[in-house]
Amino acid sequence: ILKPTQTTKAYLLTVAYVSTFGGTSTLVGTGTNLILKGIYEQTFPDSSGISFTQWLTWGMPIATINIFITWIYTQAFYLGLFRPKSRAARAASIGEQGEHVANL
Repeated sequence: ILKPTQTTKAYLLTVAYVSTFGGTSTLVGTGTNLILKGIYEQTFPDSSGISFTQWLTWGMPIATINIFITWIYTQAFYLGLFRPKSRAARAASIGEQGEHVANL
């Protein structure tokens, strides 16, 4: 049985977390957001309701902060950020040949 590398774990966790943050930052991202909108509009019928833009205005800054924290977390714990000689950092390194290909 193959075990995932630290780099693979970092990518998979990042995708899972960031997709959740993106879903909660938009009104139609998850069904629970729409349920909350409906409950709010039934509870406060005289209010103007919640628009997509209003939800995004509140949700996007929070999602952006969470994405940044997730990036730092995965870099530090899985890819060797601040630890250039660690095993995780060496495994995440693409080497000179990889850097050459990336810069083409």
